[in-house]
Amino acid sequence: MAERYASVKAQQPEPVRQTEITLRIHQVMQQTMRIPIKAVLLYDSTAPLTVSVTFRPGDRPSITWCISRELLYWGLFEASGTGDVRLWPATVDGHDVVHLLLECDGESALFVLDRDSLKDWLDDTYDLVGAAEELANVDWDVVVSQLMNGS
Repeated sequence: MAERYASVKAQQPEPVRQTEITLRIHQVMQQTMRIPIKAVLLYDSTAPLTVSVTFRPGDRPSITWCISRELLYWGLFEASGTGDVRLWPATVDGHDVVHLLLECDGESALFVLDRDSLKDWLDDTYDLVGAAEELANVDWDVVVSQLMNGS
């Protein structure tokens, strides 16, 4: 009887786990001009490979990008990413920061984030879902079906 209960219990979906942080970051407009904006980073265990980053500039509409959690993590330590999303660590005015460059349709935006705040929050996300667990609950039959059907 205990075996049957265990197998039924194992089929129950994992609870959704989320963590969110709001950071005051800076958009670099020119070599010396930085504009402070809010960025809300959301990690959701139902999409364990990505982080949603919503940029909330005061007078413009919010924009959300989905960025690889692993890419964000490696950007804390070394140049990371190719293409639309690139990150690299730096020291600016004695503070450890991460530069985040986003490109889309020939346009680009450069942001500066506090490295320690980003690292602490990313560590929290890995406490929720470890790197080795990211794909543990993926239903590969559904993924393959979606790919085959063009979803």
